Amino acid sequence: MKYFTTFFVIYFIVNPIIGQQHFSDYKPVMYEGSMEKTFAADMDNDGDLDATGIIDGFLYWFENMDSSLIFSEKKVIAEGIDAADYAVFDIDSDSDLDIVYTDFDNLYIIRNNGSCIFNNPEILFFTDYFNQMYPADIDNDNDIDLIIRQSGNNLYRLKNNGDGTFDSFIISTEISSLNDLVTGDIDGDGDSDIVTSLGGKIVWFENTTGTGIFGPEQIIDVAGSTESVDVYDVDSDGDNDVIAVADENVCIYYNPDGTGNFNSPVILGGIEGNICQAKVADMDIDGDMDIVVSHDVDGFISWFERDNLTGMFLMEDTLLNVTCTKLSFSDINNDSRPDIYFYNKWYCDDGSLTFPVCIYAHYRNTCNWFAAGNFDTDENIEIAGCSSGEVFYLDNYKSTFFLADQFECNNPESFITSDLNNDNFQDLIVVKDGIVYYLYDSETGEYGPIQMLPFLQINPKNALLSFDVDQDGDNDIVAASLVEGQLVWFENEIGISSFNSVHLIDDEIIIESIKVKDLDGDGKKDIVASSDMKIVWYKNNGAGNFLSPQIIDNNSGSRENIFIADLNGDNKPDVISLEYSVLRWYKNLIGSVTPWTAYGIPSTFTNGLDVCSFDAENDGDNDVFLICSGSNDIFWYKNTDYDGTFSSGILISDELYFSTLITGVDFDLDGDVDLLSGNNNNICVFYNRIPDITEQPENVFTCPFSDALFSIGTKDMDSLRWQMNNGSGFANIYESSSFQGTNTETLKIVAPDYSMNGFKFRCVTYNDVNQEFSDSVFLFVTDEFLFSEDLPVLYSECSINVTEIPFAINCSGTDTIWGVTSDTLYYDIQGEYSVDWEFENSSGEIYIYPQTIILNDVTPPVPVVAELPLINAECGIIIEDLPGATDNCDGIISATTGDPLEYHEDGYYLIHWAFTDDQGNQSYQTQPVILSDNTFPIPVIETLPELTISCGQSISFPQATDNCYDTITGTTNDPIEYFIEGTYLITWYFNDDNGNISSQTQTINVFDTITPQIICPENQKIFVDVSDSVYIVPGFEFDPLSLIENCTVETLSNSYNGLSSLVCSEFPAIDTIITVVWTVTDMAGNQSECSFEVEVIAENSVTETYNPKIKVFPNPTNGLVYIKCEKSKIKAVTCFDVAGNILLCITRFNGGDSIDISSLSEGIYILEIVTETETVFIKVAKN
Repeated sequence: MKYFTTFFVIYFIVNPIIGQQHFSDYKPVMYEGSMEKTFAADMDNDGDLDATGIIDGFLYWFENMDSSLIFSEKKVIAEGIDAADYAVFDIDSDSDLDIVYTDFDNLYIIRNNGSCIFNNPEILFFTDYFNQMYPADIDNDNDIDLIIRQSGNNLYRLKNNGDGTFDSFIISTEISSLNDLVTGDIDGDGDSDIVTSLGGKIVWFENTTGTGIFGPEQIIDVAGSTESVDVYDVDSDGDNDVIAVADENVCIYYNPDGTGNFNSPVILGGIEGNICQAKVADMDIDGDMDIVVSHDVDGFISWFERDNLTGMFLMEDTLLNVTCTKLSFSDINNDSRPDIYFYNKWYCDDGSLTFPVCIYAHYRNTCNWFAAGNFDTDENIEIAGCSSGEVFYLDNYKSTFFLADQFECNNPESFITSDLNNDNFQDLIVVKDGIVYYLYDSETGEYGPIQMLPFLQINPKNALLSFDVDQDGDNDIVAASLVEGQLVWFENEIGISSFNSVHLIDDEIIIESIKVKDLDGDGKKDIVASSDMKIVWYKNNGAGNFLSPQIIDNNSGSRENIFIADLNGDNKPDVISLEYSVLRWYKNLIGSVTPWTAYGIPSTFTNGLDVCSFDAENDGDNDVFLICSGSNDIFWYKNTDYDGTFSSGILISDELYFSTLITGVDFDLDGDVDLLSGNNNNICVFYNRIPDITEQPENVFTCPFSDALFSIGTKDMDSLRWQMNNGSGFANIYESSSFQGTNTETLKIVAPDYSMNGFKFRCVTYNDVNQEFSDSVFLFVTDEFLFSEDLPVLYSECSINVTEIPFAINCSGTDTIWGVTSDTLYYDIQGEYSVDWEFENSSGEIYIYPQTIILNDVTPPVPVVAELPLINAECGIIIEDLPGATDNCDGIISATTGDPLEYHEDGYYLIHWAFTDDQGNQSYQTQPVILSDNTFPIPVIETLPELTISCGQSISFPQATDNCYDTITGTTNDPIEYFIEGTYLITWYFNDDNGNISSQTQTINVFDTITPQIICPENQKIFVDVSDSVYIVPGFEFDPLSLIENCTVETLSNSYNGLSSLVCSEFPAIDTIITVVWTVTDMAGNQSECSFEVEVIAENSVTETYNPKIKVFPNPTNGLVYIKCEKSKIKAVTCFDVAGNILLCITRFNGGDSIDISSLSEGIYILEIVTETETVFIKVAKN
């Protein structure tokens, strides 16, 4: 059955059709207003505290969803309330919470009828100026009474009679300037007395009889000013004391004898400024009450911890930095810690006495722009918005929206969302004095920091896009200037959200709106833009290269917005244009001679502002929606023939003043598209309520006086009503002894008789926008009806062969009919099956009764071995034999595991085996594995042989075999080289690295049979001056050049001085050859010798002079001697021997020349060098 009514559209009829639509009333998800006094109370009896509050004359409640600190949108309790005060409690003892409020003139009650369905307000009392109320059980009858202050200085007690009616009793006629009131047992008689702060004094009233009859006021203290009061046994002496704010101090009035005779105040120190309130609460959950104070020095709330030993209160810390306020405590998040309420916010203790905001009412002064998208990782669509000072994000929880995040952003005008850095989270691109963007950090859950694009004067509303322009896998940004006439795109550098490259698309158009779609089906997204007088599209030719603009329409007026959608079912995106008062669409005929054809949509509106398109009816074509800013109207234009022919506008709403945006989103995930719209003050969702009957009723056969049941399945229905046609037409059925469930999905007809045979039944379903009729079905009441008890469901796990044939009997029980079926009766594949049994009565009528067969293997496999044995090994092990289990359906199943099956290191391991059958049933076993090597290595040679070696000779390392590591080479802590003869014992160790160490010893005999090797220097001929009598050896040049001994040298000496060195020895200059013999002896007595000759020759010499400016080189020399004088010319060079004989003479000498003495024998010679200024003598050695 079609769910909508067809309207014949006559094109000259342009008046909007109101009604006949299936969108709900709008549901605000964000609103403007000032939250006044609030209470936390369990309004829906689900075990968690909800919130109530008054906003601009409306009394709302906000449902706490699943104790999760996710609060619903506001739900109206009453409207038009000018409340001075209100209270929430169970007025009429029906276990649900009601509301009492005063509007200064009267006292009203709003009764909760259950399930948070509230009656209209009822007047309890007519009076003049009720302005304060305090609920409390004054008379100990277990219902809540009210203490009311009335103008004229009167304080009343309203006694609750238990049914929501009240009797009035006067308490005092001398009440003025009532600042606070609490109740508590002051005099220890078990009933509630009253303590009040009355401007300049603090007083209490005794409940004299326990039934709410009060005596005169008794003064606790007189002060210049008083604020709040509270009652608590501060000193733990069994009676209640009073905590009050008096003369800007927090004062404790101790009640020493428990009769209400109070001591002078004890003032808490450490507080500065105007104190607003002091209340008691167990802030640190230690079992005693602390004192919480709000005051206005820098605006903060602090607390005083009670010292259990001294009873003193010590100032602890600041809880919140907020403006001075009255305190309200409730455990809003069910964590057994007191939370603090202040001005739309709950501050929830996170366990460390710090109070982050955990709940924020959806209050905003303005909302400039909003958008829908999946901003987190769930499947729901969320809403983001921006106001004058921030961007905020409303999470979607079961179609209920709550504030999830917000961050400061000065003066944002609009924004879009896009994943700019390929992390699968939506980032924000904001129009704010140009274009800025904020990246979402998935680790911190925060946006920022701000980053700027080099582009100003953007159209703030509809001229910003983000998509993969150049098809490189990341989202770029497209923007249009409002004044420069430019359309550009910013290239996202390799997905890292760095926009350094700016590409010009067009610089000759002032753009009002841009949209993106692949218009020509080439797989590249194109851009459609509207300006003041035309609509154009820019073909994306690949890699972000756009062709020149192509005209879609060049003859229209001012464009407000455009949208792209397929309106005629040809799978080509068409363009919708919204002008000031004209709605058109342009059919996409790209590729033909005329690529675009314009069609009008019948409409009458002004100030059209935004347009969108989606399939509202799930009928396969896209409808059109628009919003008007002046008339506040939202219209729906149905696509009636799947070819772009539209109905006149159907008015959805006319209540959103100065609406700004409209779009379609499936917020409730029910398969149809909802409508999102809003204005500066409200973001609203119109839920698409497509009425649907998901399961139609069927004909029912029954015996006379046997109950009959009709059933139906529905979707998006608020209510339903069964109807019956007894031949006079359908009429509603109501609850009676004959009909039950008349407004439910199952109608029960109790004991119908023959007269109802052939009656028709149907169900009418309703929601807030439409109704739907089910199929009409019959009730047959006949004796010939074959009645069969409900056939039992046959269960089996692996297979089943149906052998028991069901039977049916007629109504009188005289006939038994066995069922027959053509369905198979053997099943061995898991699943649910239905066998239709047919029963034929004597009249040839066939009745079919289904029997359900379910094959569902739920039995886990049974391990073959009840307890797996320990696997014990010494070395490595590879487990190849997997344990098995027997399955009722699959036979033997081998185990699987995620643990390793190969082990090589000592240790204890546990393998977790799983036995899984084909249906996923599992059983489990564990099996321990112990790898413990306890076997010691075995030496290859049982007894190591005694070794005889020479000094320094290498020793071979013995080896051992090991069960795990094959061969192990021995190690030792003893020396493995010896240089002294003797007998040594080496202990060898064989370690397998598993803690098993075996050892062996081996005797080593060291002998030295090798003589030392000694090499002497060559023969030495030394020349000295004749004036020198000896030659003193300056260094080690006369000592042995080399000494090699395999063991240890015992002695080293020479024949000249008998010492081990000739350093500093004196050799006489007597022209005699001296032979020096070096002798070396080792520890074994082995001895070696070497010798060399020393000859010291004395020669005559001239005195050598020195001039650093004359260089002679090389010296000693083998022949040539070079002479260089830096500043004077050399005239002659003469060579003398040490006896003074002239050997060579050069009289013509050029600077830098040489003298050749290679013909001279070895010895010392004197060069006489004559310059222009002096004569110099220099010795030269000839080798």
